[in-house]
Amino acid sequence: MKSLFTTEQIRNLDNFAITKIGFPSIVLMENATNSILNIISDFFKTPLSNKSFSIFCGKGNNGGDGIALARKLVLEGSYVNLYLLFPEKNLSPDAATNLRILKSLGKEFKNFRIILLRNQIKKIEFQKTDFVIDSILGSGSTGSLDSFLKSLIEKMNSSFGKKIAIDIPTGLNSLNSTGDVLFNADLTVSLGGLKDSLFYGKGYECSGEVRYGDIGISPKIIEKSSKTKLVEIEDLINLIPKKRKTINKYSSGKCNIIAGSSDYPGAPVLTAKSAMKTGSGAVTLHIPEILKIQTIKSFPEVVVKSYSNSNFLTLENLSEIQDGLTKSDTVVIGPGLGRNRETFLAVNYVMLNMQVKKVIDADALFALSQFGYKNYDLSNAILTPHLGEFACLINVEYGFLAENLIKFGKDFVKKTNSILVLKGPSTLIFSGDELFISSLGNRGLAKFGTGDVLAGMIGSFSAQGASLLESALAGVILHGFCSELIKNSESSYTLTASDLIRTIPNAFKKLGI
Repeated sequence: MKSLFTTEQIRNLDNFAITKIGFPSIVLMENATNSILNIISDFFKTPLSNKSFSIFCGKGNNGGDGIALARKLVLEGSYVNLYLLFPEKNLSPDAATNLRILKSLGKEFKNFRIILLRNQIKKIEFQKTDFVIDSILGSGSTGSLDSFLKSLIEKMNSSFGKKIAIDIPTGLNSLNSTGDVLFNADLTVSLGGLKDSLFYGKGYECSGEVRYGDIGISPKIIEKSSKTKLVEIEDLINLIPKKRKTINKYSSGKCNIIAGSSDYPGAPVLTAKSAMKTGSGAVTLHIPEILKIQTIKSFPEVVVKSYSNSNFLTLENLSEIQDGLTKSDTVVIGPGLGRNRETFLAVNYVMLNMQVKKVIDADALFALSQFGYKNYDLSNAILTPHLGEFACLINVEYGFLAENLIKFGKDFVKKTNSILVLKGPSTLIFSGDELFISSLGNRGLAKFGTGDVLAGMIGSFSAQGASLLESALAGVILHGFCSELIKNSESSYTLTASDLIRTIPNAFKKLGI
């Protein structure tokens, strides 16, 4: 796992380097520029000489990074159009110093131009630009862009050149990863440390590939202050429960799944297959009688405990499966249950009367929202909502939630002592005061059934003895890793939930598990 930092923490690191260690700020800028140069060349797999760059610089030290980069590119033999948003007199001291050095090169080098925009978008030319670099605002930006900056960013985004953001893309609010008009980067170089806002919300959408830019002082100095981690595929090795030689099918994890209805017959099969493929020895599926024959045909390995006289779970037929549930290690409840009032009453009973570990997903989450999540003990539960389900669960308007994801997620687990897996393009896992972010996965996961597979994975790891947090992390990582393997070997466009299950053995094999 990699530590992620807030912009305030990185500013504190800068201040520590300057005031406590004695690094001149312009030395940190020079170190950052060297790192940016190397990262660009490595990421795009090309020498930078003879390439053309359009670099847009603000007046602060983020702009200074861009000006220093322009100087180095000129010396490399690149062609540079340096667009300044402010005259020299308004620049920060380090930015002004680098601009004066660059100007002095004009006596010997003719491969650059300095253009003062003065709010004139028409001065910008992209006809032969290979790279567009955003060095305008940096991580200090938290408010909305003015009309000129919005027009400028839209113009920059229209270029066919490869796009690079220095520190963070302009338009991104670094406090909560929101924004209206944002620079759409192919590559973002996060200086001093990896910033959390680049890995979720709008930051994840507009940052492209994120690379760490070294400023000459390691972020390990402030690592203990970070409560946010970026999970990686390799972390899976230490999260998955180890199996003893003497295990049997019951000691290898008893995972019971309450799922399915006549409207959603496939969800329980996906969840159960996922649970068994990820190691649970005894997977029992509790479904309506109407689904039994087809389920056994498609998945003969699963034990089916069906309930009669209904196309969906009701409080009345819950007694038919209650005994088996109490003997399980973990119960997964929700996939495909439907939203009948009788089903909500049954879910309510399970939540109030069964103390076994639970993975609460899909329609079971909606049931909790009907009765109020505060009425339940969720300390032994993992909840797996997407943003819409979470907004409904906590009764918050969707847009307001999206602007305050971290706050609401942390508040929820603090109140409930649960584990929250907030599904999205990047998935956020909340536990106590810690936040884990997974940017694994791709757009192929935005399909019916993929959430059912994730619930099965998480429930399986929990049933096998992993802690609730370990189970959530392992499930999220494996789920994303499988989608990446499918993307690389086939296509994310054709990915289905069944493909994820089919890919689980290959994922384990690649990790030596």
